[in-house]
Amino acid sequence: MPQSWKPCVRSRSSAASRPCSADPPENPPMTNQALSGVAVLDLTTGIDGPFATKMLGDLGARIIKVEPLAGDPSRAWGPFPDDEPDPERSAHFLYLNANKESITLDITRPAGQRVLRALCASVHVVIENFAPGRMASWGLGYAELAAINPGLVVTSVTPFGQFGPYAHWKGTDIVRQAIGGWMVQGGRPDREPLKSGANLSLYITGACAAGATLIAHHHAAATGTGQHVDVSAMEVMITCSGQEVYRASQGGPTAVWKRTGHLQLPSMIVPCRDGSVGINLLFDRDWKTFCAWTGMEDVLQDPEFDSIGKLRVSRRTGELNERIVRWTLQHDRRWLVEEGQRRRLAIADIPEIPDLFESPQHIARGFLAHVEHPEAGSYVQPGAPFIMSKTPWRVTRPAPLLGSANELWALT
Repeated sequence: MPQSWKPCVRSRSSAASRPCSADPPENPPMTNQALSGVAVLDLTTGIDGPFATKMLGDLGARIIKVEPLAGDPSRAWGPFPDDEPDPERSAHFLYLNANKESITLDITRPAGQRVLRALCASVHVVIENFAPGRMASWGLGYAELAAINPGLVVTSVTPFGQFGPYAHWKGTDIVRQAIGGWMVQGGRPDREPLKSGANLSLYITGACAAGATLIAHHHAAATGTGQHVDVSAMEVMITCSGQEVYRASQGGPTAVWKRTGHLQLPSMIVPCRDGSVGINLLFDRDWKTFCAWTGMEDVLQDPEFDSIGKLRVSRRTGELNERIVRWTLQHDRRWLVEEGQRRRLAIADIPEIPDLFESPQHIARGFLAHVEHPEAGSYVQPGAPFIMSKTPWRVTRPAPLLGSANELWALT
């Protein structure tokens, strides 16, 4: 495994793609970040793989994004400013591909495959999200790449994993949420199951892929031996429902999940004078505090409502709705949230996305990153969902223009 990374650059005149020794291209990675010195070859498109590599890049890894000659298909997804398609101004691409370099390469052809093998000789990690077997069909499977670089970590991200009867099924976000046990838990009991928004399964899968890759890289750094990391999005989603898997394994009348929606306590979305708030009561003390706050102490005298446990299983909680809503409609969101939180209740308003820019919490933590891009101009994107005191995350460069590193890597 390369200990001190030096990229493999071929000369412009060289038709072969043999590993070579050369000085690193300009723009070396930051040296005071957690993953400084780690080189990652990013062969992914879409969301799950690019989010995994984005997390590594934000922490200082050098991400070489290999795009098809026409570019990552997600460059065409948008949204775009003024709804005018532009492959350099897709908000989707800009967010997921900051802190990366872009090279264009047709790895479906022998010449491109030779170049890719040369690159794999000099990096620590490869992350790909092609269909199972596709890389191997090009002579770029894990066995072939490990023969070139025994310390290489190769992470494959797919909907259902590299093997099994579902391995070659298609798996978009709605498929992953459905078969991963997520959708059955969402929605009202009298309606169809609901999918969570914002491509949730893809982002969760990307985060898990990043974590698994780092674990494998840690092992490779200690032993010199790489490995193949097989990430299944379906399994990622099921791990989010471990308690329900346990309950189902016990059998009996409560084994099957029953959707409750958010129309009644202990988890409820209620209207107020200027919008809506969400309330989630977790413990007996929360239920008693809520009743005292809303003037509903008498409800606690009902044996079916005298504890949070009974409230969770009661079929009569709908009886309380009118009374609760009548009370919340007398108040504004801000007052409800501030007074509820002062009482240590889990309550929050439901902001629109533009509201995030004014959030005092985001401002205090410096969460939102301001980025300057040569084509897209100025924009804001989320930062990392954590703070590292010694090795911070950074947006050191905006998302790359298509093929902008080709000359740097002598691929033109």
